[in-house]
Amino acid sequence: MEPADPALGRELSSHRHSYTERVILALICAPFAFAGLALAPDSPGLGHGLFAGAVAVFVWFAWLQARETLAVHEHGILIAAGRRARGMLWREVAKISPRYSYVEQPDALTKVTLRAHDGRRLAFGMNWARRRELSRLLWPVLQGGVTRLEAPVPKPPAPARVTAGRAAVRRRALLHLAWLGPAALAWTAGLVWLGSRGWSFHGYELAAPLVPVVYFGAELATGVRVRELSARWDELEGWTRGLVGFGVVAVASVVLLGSAFLVGLWLTGDL
Repeated sequence: MEPADPALGRELSSHRHSYTERVILALICAPFAFAGLALAPDSPGLGHGLFAGAVAVFVWFAWLQARETLAVHEHGILIAAGRRARGMLWREVAKISPRYSYVEQPDALTKVTLRAHDGRRLAFGMNWARRRELSRLLWPVLQGGVTRLEAPVPKPPAPARVTAGRAAVRRRALLHLAWLGPAALAWTAGLVWLGSRGWSFHGYELAAPLVPVVYFGAELATGVRVRELSARWDELEGWTRGLVGFGVVAVASVVLLGSAFLVGLWLTGDL
């Protein structure tokens, strides 16, 4: 389908990729690029190759995303990248498969797959700038399969959430931890005792009782129910989720590696 196809009708909204994935890829490629620069004095070929490869991967991906646009029209949708375009009219759609991260509402939409009567398939994730506007435009199509869009529809009211007080949440979490903590210790001690008598385990048996401990530990630390935290997470923009997720992984890695290093020093007597 060409961009100038009159069957698409009036353009209602045009979108380019958000910077979320480019920021995440830059954070991934940066350590490889710096590692290449560090290796260059001792091994020029390997160092310069690693640096050039990391930069080339990021530039190629950023160029691909920068040239792609998604446009919602009255009678269909079109995704164009340079001279190449793929689209679908609403009347051609035989099946719509939306994917949501939390509940079935526009702000939680993460991916849309459209299938035409002739077998064509158009799938796209919601990694676009002004994602909420795009989701609200697609909402009537997802709900009723309409064949015509007149204008952006207002955002439907989000279901009311009952937020418990922080003190009540912490009290509830503390009550659960009061018996979950000893139970987890007893479970671990039992497995260690069985292991000393020849039993073998895969390892996840030791981690099993930690799941509810971590669950209620998070509620005790934040004073917010985990379901409420999940809902707040789903309301964040994509780039915010990417940065927060990367930050959590980075901090957790530093803590784990630092702890392992200190334990190693303590075991060897160097601490």
